[in-house]
Amino acid sequence: MARTTIKTDATRPHRRLWLPALACLTALGIASGSVADDTPEDPGRNFGFLPIEIFKLSWRNHSLLSGDFNSDGRQDVALVDNSHSRIDLLIQREERPSVEELPMLTGGDINRIDSHWRFEHRKLPVDRAIEAMAVGDFNGDGRADLACIGEPDRLLIYHQPEPGEERWTNRRELRLAEVNTTPWSIAAGDLNSDGRDDLAVLGKETTYLLYQGEEGRMKSPVEVRNTSERLSIAMIRDINGDGLNDLMYLARDVDKQKICARLQRRDGRLGPELRLDVEDPRGITVARINLDQPQALLAIDSSTGRLEVFRMKSDSDADDEIDLQPTHYGIGGRTSGSAGELATGDVDGDGRIDVVVTDPDAAQIIVFRQQGTEGLDSGQSYPSYLGAQQVRIADLDGDDRNEVIVLSEKERTVGISQWEDGRLSFPVTLDLEGTPEAIDVISESGSNGLPAGLLIVSKLSDYSVVSIQKTGDSWKPATIADDKTALTLSLDGSPESVQYRDLDGDGHAELFVTLERGREPQVFRFEDGKLTEIEHSGGVRLSGVSSKAIFRQDQAGKGLLVAQENFARQLRLDENGNWQVADQFGISGGNANIAGAGRLDLDGQPGDELALVDTRGSRLHVLREEDGLFRPWKQVELGSLRYSALHIADVNGDDRDELILLGSGQFLVIAAGQAGDRPQLELVTSYESPRKEPFLTDVVVGDLNNDGRPDVALTDVQKHAIELLDVAPDDTLRTALQFKVFESKSFSGSGEGGSQPREAIIADVTGDGLADLLLLAHDRLLLYPQDDGRQ
Repeated sequence: MARTTIKTDATRPHRRLWLPALACLTALGIASGSVADDTPEDPGRNFGFLPIEIFKLSWRNHSLLSGDFNSDGRQDVALVDNSHSRIDLLIQREERPSVEELPMLTGGDINRIDSHWRFEHRKLPVDRAIEAMAVGDFNGDGRADLACIGEPDRLLIYHQPEPGEERWTNRRELRLAEVNTTPWSIAAGDLNSDGRDDLAVLGKETTYLLYQGEEGRMKSPVEVRNTSERLSIAMIRDINGDGLNDLMYLARDVDKQKICARLQRRDGRLGPELRLDVEDPRGITVARINLDQPQALLAIDSSTGRLEVFRMKSDSDADDEIDLQPTHYGIGGRTSGSAGELATGDVDGDGRIDVVVTDPDAAQIIVFRQQGTEGLDSGQSYPSYLGAQQVRIADLDGDDRNEVIVLSEKERTVGISQWEDGRLSFPVTLDLEGTPEAIDVISESGSNGLPAGLLIVSKLSDYSVVSIQKTGDSWKPATIADDKTALTLSLDGSPESVQYRDLDGDGHAELFVTLERGREPQVFRFEDGKLTEIEHSGGVRLSGVSSKAIFRQDQAGKGLLVAQENFARQLRLDENGNWQVADQFGISGGNANIAGAGRLDLDGQPGDELALVDTRGSRLHVLREEDGLFRPWKQVELGSLRYSALHIADVNGDDRDELILLGSGQFLVIAAGQAGDRPQLELVTSYESPRKEPFLTDVVVGDLNNDGRPDVALTDVQKHAIELLDVAPDDTLRTALQFKVFESKSFSGSGEGGSQPREAIIADVTGDGLADLLLLAHDRLLLYPQDDGRQ
C-alpha cells in the first residue's frame, strides 16, 4: 500500500497554537504541507509517519544526540539545556504510563502543549555552560557515556551509572587550554583501531586527542598542532573506505571554510591535514548512502544551495594528472606573530630526512619524523631556548649522527642538541665571545677556505667569524690561519643570515652575508688568512632582498636564485665581483609579489621545474621548461599561509625531493609527481531542490521507509520545511516527500520564526525497529515516528 500520509492525532483537537516565535507548529496541519504523488514511479509513496509527538524543552537546547542512556536496550535522547544548567535525558518508555498528569488549561496557558508520554524526562545537573557534547563508551563498560565541553576550558566526562540507577555521579573533569567553545567541537569514535571509543577536541592552537586505555580510562591528551585557529564541526568517520576511522573537521582559511581530514594510518596514528576540494559547506555529514559503496561526504554548497555527494578516490581510480595539492602541518605560534625557522635532515638516525621547526615564543623546537612513504608524523615538541630562531642540522663531530644547532637572539647563545634515548636533548650551550647573530654549516674544509664546522658570526666590539669543531668532549673554535680562531668581518649593518658557498663557479666558496633592513648583501673571500670583501663596481644590485627570498639549496657554482618584486632571477658572480643576470623568470600579469623561489623536479620528467611563491595572490606558480623557456604549468592556492621560507627535501622516502613552504603557524609539503598518490574527493551525485528559493542547512541520513536502504533528510530553515530524498542504486537522489514543520503568520516576513528547525537526527526512539525523524525547533522536540505501513 502507498505510504504518503502524515497523520494528525485524532485524540487531540486540531488547533493552531501561536508560540513565542509567532509560528504555528503543524503537528496539527503538516499533512497539508506534504508533497508526494501516489504513482508507482514516485519514491514518496513508500514514506509515511505516524502522528507527530511533541516534547516541551527550552529555547537554548542544543546538541541533539541519541543513545541508550539507561542500559535497557532502547535508544534515548540527550540534549544540552544551558538555560537550566543541565543536560536533558529523554528516556524512552516502553509503554504509556498508567497514570498521566492531566493538562491544566487556564487563561494564561491557553497555548500550552503538554509533552507526549513517550519519554521520561531526567535531568543531569551541570555546574557550567556546556557548549558541545558527544556520546560514546568512555570507560569500556559497554554503556553510553557523555563527553562535554564546558566553558571556558573544561572537558567533562559523565559515565552512565549501573542499570537501575538514575543519578550520574561518576564524573571526570580535565582542563584543556584554549578549546573551541562552539557546538560540535568534540567528537567520539575509535581513532586508533583498538575497539575503544576515543575523543577528539578542537582547540584554537591544538587539537586534543584522548585515547582510551585498556583499563577503561582516558589517557593524557595528545596534542596535534592546528593549521588554523578556527576549526569547527569535528567528525570521526571512515572517509577513505579503508576500515579505519579518520578525523574530519572544518578549517577557516581567510574567508573560506575548508573541509579537512586527518587519515588514520595503519599504526593507529593520525596523519597530516589534507584539505579536500570542498569549500564553504552550509551543512555536512559523512554517512553510507549506498550499502555497496564506502561512506560518502554529503555537503550543502553555500553558493548554489545544492546537496553534493562525494566519495574519496582510491589510488587505482585516480587519473594520471599530476596533483600538486599541499599537505598541511601545524607548528603552533600562530597568534604570537613570531616566525621560527625550518631545517631538514636526519635527526633520529634512521636514515630518513626529518623536519625541525623552531617555535621561538614557546621556547621549543618541533621535530617531524619521517615515516617513510607515509611522509612526516604530526610532530613532537622538545624544550629549547626562548627566542630560538635560526636552526641547522648537520654532523659536526663526524660520528655519523646529525646534531641540531639552534641560535637564540633573545638568550644570545648558540646550542647543540642530539637525539638521545628516543628524544631530542636540550641544547648544550657553546662558550662564545660576543653575541651570536648568524650561523651556517661548513660541511668540508676546502684547500683554500675556512675549516669545516659550525660557522658563527658574532659581535663583540666588531663582527667576527669563527668555525666551531668538537675537540674531545667540548666544542671549541678551530684554528683558521696563523693560530687565529676568529677573523674580523667588516659589515655595513646587522647580519640577517650567512652562507658559505661557491658563488662564481671557481671551486672556492665565498662568504655571503645578508643584512637587516634591506641593506645590500656583502660577499667576502678568504685569502691571505683574512676575509676580504669583494667590492662591486657594477652589475645589478641586491638591496632590499631578504634572506628568505634567496634559494639556499641551489647547486654550487650557479650563483643565486633570488626572488625580487614580480620576478625571480638567476644571478652569478662574475670575475669582477659583480652580479650578472643569467636568467629571469616571471608570470603573466604585473600584480604578483614573488617572495620565494626554488628549483626541483615536480613532474618526473628530465629537468627541474621552477617554483615561485606569490604572496600577493597567495599562490604557488610552477613553471616548466619548454623549448628552452620556462612557461606556466601549474598553480597551487596557498590560502592563509603567511610565507616565510622555501626548502626542498625528500620527506616521504620516494627518492624525490618535495617542496616545503614555511609560514606562520604551519608549513606545507607539496609532493613531487604525485599522480594518483593523494586521496581525492570525486563528485558522484548532486541534488537541487525543486521548491522555490529553498535554504537548505542540514543533512542527516537514515532508513526512513524501512526498505533496508539509507535515505536523506534535508532541513530548510527559511521555509521551515523538510525534504526527504530517496537514494537510487546508482546514487541518484530523488525527491520523495516534502512538508513544512510549522507555518509563520501570513503577515510575517520571510525570516519569521528564526532559523528553525535548528537540528535533526534519525534514530529509532520508539522501540519498533524503525528509524524515526527528530527535529529540534524553538523550544520543542518534534518526533516523527516512522509508519510501518500496516494500518
